[in-house]
Amino acid sequence: MKKMKMLSTTAFRLMALMLCLAASVPQLHADVVVAGSNTSLFGGNWDTTPSSTNRMTQLDGTNYYYLAKTNVTLSGTTEWKVVDNGSWYPGSNMSFNASGTRSIVFIYDKSSHNVSNFGPFQTLTVAGSQTEILGSSWGQTDSNNDMSTTDGINYTLSFTDVHVTANNYEFKVVQDHAWTYAWPSSNKTYSIGFTGTADVTFTFNVVTKDVSVTVTEKSVTPPTPHYYITGDNGLGLNGFTYQPTLELTDPDEDGTYTYTSTVTADGTYNFVFANGQGSDWNNFNSTYRIGPTNGDTAVPLNTYQNTQLAGGDNGAYQVTVAAGTVTFHFNPTAMTFMVEGTAPVINYFVKGADTSIFPDGWSTSDNNAQMTDNGDGTYSWTS
Repeated sequence: MKKMKMLSTTAFRLMALMLCLAASVPQLHADVVVAGSNTSLFGGNWDTTPSSTNRMTQLDGTNYYYLAKTNVTLSGTTEWKVVDNGSWYPGSNMSFNASGTRSIVFIYDKSSHNVSNFGPFQTLTVAGSQTEILGSSWGQTDSNNDMSTTDGINYTLSFTDVHVTANNYEFKVVQDHAWTYAWPSSNKTYSIGFTGTADVTFTFNVVTKDVSVTVTEKSVTPPTPHYYITGDNGLGLNGFTYQPTLELTDPDEDGTYTYTSTVTADGTYNFVFANGQGSDWNNFNSTYRIGPTNGDTAVPLNTYQNTQLAGGDNGAYQVTVAAGTVTFHFNPTAMTFMVEGTAPVINYFVKGADTSIFPDGWSTSDNNAQMTDNGDGTYSWTS
């Protein structure tokens, strides 16, 4: 009896070990496939043989299986079912009717055996309230906001280095540019907590119907500022315009911008600076013009003067300069400017009735009695 009891115990232990080993071996699952009447979609007429054409893929971390068909040609009614380990789901055939180029995703929940399809559809589009990147408010027909996919189930719409404003926003994903099918049922809300430059990406998973948006703030180099000058032709500035093209430059990057022109004749001329180009005179004067706020203002040569955004059509700067090279200097940080040039030479003549004293008499064409510059701001002439 003792010997038989020992053999039974040994056999029991051996069986337990075999069960443990069997439990440690991964269990193989049969392929889940889609079979149906459309041979171009499924590879054969109700063919259940697994292949790259009809085999479903498990969505990571879920019980969902899917088969995505992107931009396929459909014609009329298609019937189909899911075949899981020899069992067919659902009881009655699934079907859809569509013609033309469409995308469709077949979906199967292995835990519940629920079967569904997303589509057929042509486009998935983001429509929402953030007009600064979407271009319009809830513009479901805007093809610029159509999403794209690389795997047939995850759709994205991305914007790179765009300006965003701190605010709360909403959006939906819309099928075929119409509100008939849109996700989620309630608007998806998101908040942006900063104003600046960002990368923005909208995402939508057609299997789970999950929608999301990511906003990544960017640290970017500020845009290069542009400063212009516009003024009289005689000053070499091509005439006043609300869209100036004569741009000051800062080659040595010291914060002072310059522009050099050629004056063809001595004279008094008008000019203003600008920090942009207007759409019309009102827009230019109120937004971009840098100049006097109290009407036309005469400025001396070779001396820095204060300036400001004028905020209206309040006049121009006037400078009296000799023919030759003139350089304009503008410091936008200090809001100061200077006109570098040469003052015209002014000659003074003596005229009078007594020609024994005044050789030219009252003649305006003869200049024989020119006064001498004394160098102290006075001029003199001796008869």
